[in-house]
Parts: sequence; C-alpha cells; structure tokens
Amino acid sequence: MTAEVLVMNKHGVALAADSAVTTQGRKVYNSANKLFRLSKRSAIGILVYQNSSLNGIPWELLIKSFRSENKKTQWLSVEQCASEFLEYLRKCKIVEKQINEAYVRLVLENLNENLLNFLRMNIRDKTLSQERNLGYLKAVVKRFALYMSERTIYDGINEEFINKVQIFYESFIKEKIRDFFLSVPENIVLDEQTINEIKDVALRAIYSKNDIVDYSGIVIVGYGDREYFPSYIEYSVYGLLFDKVLYSKKKQDSISLQKCAAVEPFAQTDVVETFLTGINPSFTSNIESLLNEVKNKNVVAVVQNVLSKFGNNASLLAPMLISTLEEYHRQIGKVLMNKIDSDKFYNSSEIYASLASLPIPDLAQMAKSLVEITSFKRMITSDIGTVGGPIDVAVISKGDGFIWIDRKHYFEKEKNEHFFDDYKER
Repeated sequence: MTAEVLVMNKHGVALAADSAVTTQGRKVYNSANKLFRLSKRSAIGILVYQNSSLNGIPWELLIKSFRSENKKTQWLSVEQCASEFLEYLRKCKIVEKQINEAYVRLVLENLNENLLNFLRMNIRDKTLSQERNLGYLKAVVKRFALYMSERTIYDGINEEFINKVQIFYESFIKEKIRDFFLSVPENIVLDEQTINEIKDVALRAIYSKNDIVDYSGIVIVGYGDREYFPSYIEYSVYGLLFDKVLYSKKKQDSISLQKCAAVEPFAQTDVVETFLTGINPSFTSNIESLLNEVKNKNVVAVVQNVLSKFGNNASLLAPMLISTLEEYHRQIGKVLMNKIDSDKFYNSSEIYASLASLPIPDLAQMAKSLVEITSFKRMITSDIGTVGGPIDVAVISKGDGFIWIDRKHYFEKEKNEHFFDDYKER
C-alpha cells in the first residue's frame, strides 16, 4: 500500500509520496518510485498508487516513455495532458496479444480465487461429496452474478467492445475455468451450466468497475500553459484490452478565486482525514451501524413488553408504538450525524484558512509531514509496514514549474555525472 498527499493553494501545489511497496502480501521494500515529473515543458506531475503496473508493465516505464516522446509538447490544461496520457497508454507498443491476454488472465485468476475462497468459507465439512461441493459453488456463483449485474461499465466502453470481448475470449475463459476447479483439492467437476454462469460473471468483470481486479490510481496534477491556478484529475485504471484503456475518472478539483486551498490524501487516507477533521473516518460508520443494531434489537422487544400489558388493545397499539420508536431512533441518528459533520467542518475550516496563505516551502513541509504521520501510525500499530521508506517531495508552481524538494536516488550523483548530462540532452 501507499500514502500520498497533495496540498495546494493559489501559490502552487506540493506532492509527497512514501517509498514502501508490498509484494506477495507480506514482503515490503522501501525503494519504490511513486511521484514523477510528467512533462518537460509544462508544469505537470503524476502520482501513482495501489497497483504499480498496468497489465504487467511498470508505471515508471510508461510514464518516462510518455515524457520522453512528448518532451517538446506543451499542454494548455491538465485535463488535456491527462487525456493524451490515456491515449498514449491505449497505443502502447508492446505486442497487443500479450497485453490483452495478461489482463484477461488476471481477471480470471482473481475471480476463480474469490469463488474458491467463498466456497471454502461456506464448507464446514471437508468430506462433502462432489455433488454437495458443486451445489455450494452454484450458490456462490449466483451471489457473484448478482454483484456483477449491479456494476457499471468502464468509461468509454460500448456494445461493440463488449461483443468483441465475448467473441475473442469466450472459449478461452471456459477452458481456464474448467481447468482451475479440476486442479484444486476439492476437485470440482463443473457442469456446462455452471461453467457458462461463471463465464458470464468473468465477461462482465472484464469491462465493469468491480473489486475483483486491483486497480492503479493515477493523479495528474499541476498547471496547463493557460491555467493560472493548479488542478488535478484522479483516475482508477484497471487494464488495457484491445484498443481501450479500462478506467474511470474518480475525482477532479482545482484552485480558483473562490476555492483557496485543498488537501487530498490517496491510498491510505484515514490518518490524514483524522488530522483534518479531528474525527476518524471509521467513527461515523461505526456510530451508524451501532444505532441500527440497537434499533433492530430493542424496538421489537420494547413493543412486545408494552403490548403484553394491554390485552385486547395490543394489536391497535402495535403499529403506533413501532413507528414512534423508529422515528425516535431516526432523530437520534440525525442529531448525532449533524453534530459529527459540524465538528468536522469546524476542525477542517481552521486548517484550510491557514493553508490558503501558506508559501510554497511550507506547502512542501505540510505534505511531507502528513505522509510522515501516516508512516508513524503504521509503524507503531500491528502493520507490516505498508507505509515507509524515504519520502519524495516535489512542488509545482506557475513560475518555476516542477521542482524536487526531497528525492531519493538508488545511485550516488557524484559517481554518475553522465546520467545528468544525458538527461539534459534528452
């Protein structure tokens, strides 16, 4: 995982990113690059979080290739730069078949593993027959089918693309599904109906927004040549398939005469949100769930207790008592949520008021500090160290462009002067 922060006001924008990267769910390295300069001519940078590659291609390679091929390009806006970057990804020069198959295989592997894990959660008796295992699996598949039917498709996907996916990969998907379930210890022999049902879920997962496939978060930020205040665009990018980048726009924001400051955390956001609002983001959801739990447990019990004392009139009083108690719980919840929202607004407004006038060096210090406190929180809790390592910090301003404040190198500058000479030439 990752902790990244963007802080901006009318003076400029500061970016900070840690260096931790987790592999195989447990091994952590503290040398990853997640913050890059995206353009040599325009004042634009990019942050990357979550998945460090796109269809197996490292983001660092894609970003630096884009920068090199567009070294003389000047973009009028951040949005224009972001659009051309997505277009560059679409035209990636790696062999198309390998790119397509890598994404389809990833979707299938993740879906099959999810189905198997849910199946094992439902099976308590490990000695069940083949028929019972298959019955449990069918029930799990129906749940996944319902989940996928509610998902929206990626931006820019049309019926022609969906048909193309089905034509090219239907038989491939069915074969891989059959082979996977034969290879697991449960040794489930799938019937044709179940294979087709899983295949339909897999096809939908290929072109729909879902939690089955891990995504890459990218944030493109800075100034276009005709922009006087900074802005950013955040995307979730899932993969490449045929001539499409499978993505969705997550958020877009900018500084203006009316909006003077902004702080945006990415990936692991809880610590920064707690700092800004004074309230942990999980607190609100916990309050809501606890209120619902109390209501569900107590309303019926209270009503039954009261009605037991009214004899024949009980049936007339029941609806009135239930509605009164439910309204009482709703009002308590409303008051609590309003108070929480009010406190969040009050706590954050003081920070934003000060942030609006911070000079660029202090923006950089604030961005770095927010990543540091996230790293410190993870270090002293029962965490494997998903945030850590050197913190890269950069600032972008209209006048000075992209400037590194803190930057790690895996080599010593004094021993590699040729690198910097070549970089200037490039």
